[in-house]
Amino acid sequence: MSMGEFIGEMLIGILISYTSYQIGWKSNLNFLHRYHWNKVAEGDLKPFAKKMGLGGLVAGLSIFFMPLVNWLTGAQFGYYLGLAGIVIGVVMMLYTVLHYNGTPFGRAAK
Repeated sequence: MSMGEFIGEMLIGILISYTSYQIGWKSNLNFLHRYHWNKVAEGDLKPFAKKMGLGGLVAGLSIFFMPLVNWLTGAQFGYYLGLAGIVIGVVMMLYTVLHYNGTPFGRAAK
């Protein structure tokens, strides 16, 4: 793994973790497309944002730690852990959108 890959993966992880923090803990839903939360009831926006932020944080931290695990183990083991974390985070976010919004894109087919 080159130093550029190492730094790049960590920076991507930091960026995703930061946006997830903004969504989940600051309730800044402007980081999401409107169709992800346009049918969410006003009272459910806070829990929706928290769960979306948590899912994103799982994915972001997984990406951040991938190069560190690879470097510490001397193998490509970090990519397997990272992929698992990304899948878990995306599934968490997809479930949250489907639970609160009813559809992944905000409008049910007619």
